[in-house]
Amino acid sequence: MNYPYAVGSIKALEGRIMDRGKLSKLIRTEKSEFLKTLKELGYGSGSKGESLEIVIEDELTALKHYFDEISPDREFTDWFFMVNDALNLKILYKKKIFGVEILDVFSGSGTFKKEELERAVLYDDFTDLSADLEALVKSINEKIEGNLNPRLISCIIDNVLFETIFKRLRFKSAPALKTYFQAFINCANVLTWLRSRLLNWDYSQFLEMFINNGSIKAEVFLEAYALNGDAAVHCFREFYDEKIAKALKGYFERPRLGRVEKRFDTLILELMSFYKDDSFSIGPIIYYYLEKISEAKNIRLIYSSTYLDPNDLLEY
Repeated sequence: MNYPYAVGSIKALEGRIMDRGKLSKLIRTEKSEFLKTLKELGYGSGSKGESLEIVIEDELTALKHYFDEISPDREFTDWFFMVNDALNLKILYKKKIFGVEILDVFSGSGTFKKEELERAVLYDDFTDLSADLEALVKSINEKIEGNLNPRLISCIIDNVLFETIFKRLRFKSAPALKTYFQAFINCANVLTWLRSRLLNWDYSQFLEMFINNGSIKAEVFLEAYALNGDAAVHCFREFYDEKIAKALKGYFERPRLGRVEKRFDTLILELMSFYKDDSFSIGPIIYYYLEKISEAKNIRLIYSSTYLDPNDLLEY
């Protein structure tokens, strides 16, 4: 299939995303009727799950499978969805190293199948598995050997995965993918920086959790680490038309990490909106998937809130 066909197919789906009217109906719905109402509104209608997380996961997994069918370049699509493999890898390494039983919902919207990851991570069995998966897991194994710190293991997995992606991007023209991944990493690092300050970590502890390949380098965080308020905000003004700086200014005035996360979600959507109508790239696929992620976050927020301010919902 070609990109114009894929983009046309995605445009036909956009009307299914929950608008404010449908979200308002969910806000008024009793928790006992929530899943039933959600499916009546067209979300997760093909899921047999009896919990909200399973219904959401089934919805996103079905979308990923659809993208696999219509994508003109599966290589790019696979790279994009490797971010979801990070979650699955962390779950499996927790089980392998610490014996923690898998209670988390396993993401079905990663690049690699659950059975493949289990064989590779838990049993070091790479028979008939892809060379990409074998190289990824062996690299993680090498870097985490002897490490028993769950926090550091999680960061190692992130860094190995993103290093794999960016090595491939050096040989491809995929500006939408690069823009997305760098924004994802930058926002994750800023949130880690804020959490590190709350935990009174020093800079070296923050650096252990730093994800490489973003456009905001570690030196920026080093400069900002000992600063507060406007002085710290100033360090981030050159990035994304000061939008990160504005989010941080709001945080220092009223420290609420959830608000920063929301502004970062909005920022990434705004950045990717530049590519949403590009008929010759993966941009429309990325943008629509991010809309669905925002939709899922809104659904979770509505379900978990007793009293909800509609202004707290993400716009897409």
